[in-house]
Amino acid sequence: MRLVGLAPIFLTTLLLATSAIASGGVCGNNVVELGETCDDGNHANGDACSSRCQVEASQTKEQQKCIVVLNGLTTKLVDTQAQVSSSCFKNAGRKKLRGDQSLSDCLVIEGGRKSRSIAARIKVAQDGTPQFPGRTKCPETPNFGYADDEVIAAAALAEARAFLQKLIVATPEEIVVDSTVPGNKYAALCQLLLLKTSDQVLRSQMKEFASCQKRLLGASSGPAVSAEDLEGCFAESRTDAKGRVEKARARIERIYDRKCSAFDVGLNEVMGVSEEQPISVFAEDAVVAGRCTACRILNATEGLEQDCDFWDDEARNESCAEEGMPSPRGAFVDGPIFARF
Repeated sequence: MRLVGLAPIFLTTLLLATSAIASGGVCGNNVVELGETCDDGNHANGDACSSRCQVEASQTKEQQKCIVVLNGLTTKLVDTQAQVSSSCFKNAGRKKLRGDQSLSDCLVIEGGRKSRSIAARIKVAQDGTPQFPGRTKCPETPNFGYADDEVIAAAALAEARAFLQKLIVATPEEIVVDSTVPGNKYAALCQLLLLKTSDQVLRSQMKEFASCQKRLLGASSGPAVSAEDLEGCFAESRTDAKGRVEKARARIERIYDRKCSAFDVGLNEVMGVSEEQPISVFAEDAVVAGRCTACRILNATEGLEQDCDFWDDEARNESCAEEGMPSPRGAFVDGPIFARF
């Protein structure tokens, strides 16, 4: 006898059971299970138990400070990797990389080396030190908006490198300008300036989110009480209220016109894009890549679950696919771009 009518029911039950095994529980079944801090039998927010079955409660002053401090240090890690990228390209062009390093090696190894002090500050901020435990900036672990120091460091550095890869299309070795060749002076300068100004787009995205987050956490009325509330800052930061992102985008075009095009240096020569691509399209692509990267960093470092593929360009088109991205739950997937430092 074929139980055709029961097949959908069986499949649904199987999927729910699989989900329960993977996540530790089924949110919304009125039973508090592994990974949940509450379960009121629904998927609504604003009723003291969030749609993800986490207790909704405003953060204390100490918890707010912890989140803000860690966000700032995360941005410093991104800045450090950006500085390393420019330095590695510059040294590769001059044939002055350390030992037998390739340019890709330099991006990973030097990024890890120069970020160690910031990674250490993140650990101290979370845990203090054995001798001085009171140095912690997080005496109270936040209820949401928080991840372990290792996840923060790995995600910030790897995603910053991934942002570079999104911009240049080709591999770093394929596009680095050999500045030892006579006549390549302006092309090498153009490349370095475009890399630096493009990185400013990513930093601007991070700062827009941070401004919203800080205000929302400390709001006297209607403060953030869940990760879902913090995710509202993605929509707000997209409006670019302070114009940070637009200024960074416009700077890319201005730099290209003054330092590249004026000296007959083509965008395809220094960034690996097609010859027909205008600088305005490249600048907008940098904004989209910046949104994608900022979103993935924040998901990983603050335990958020924003749909980055939709948020970057308002379309689910795999422009910000999740493959190889840091998990908001802590696991980090290694890969050629996402190598641990």
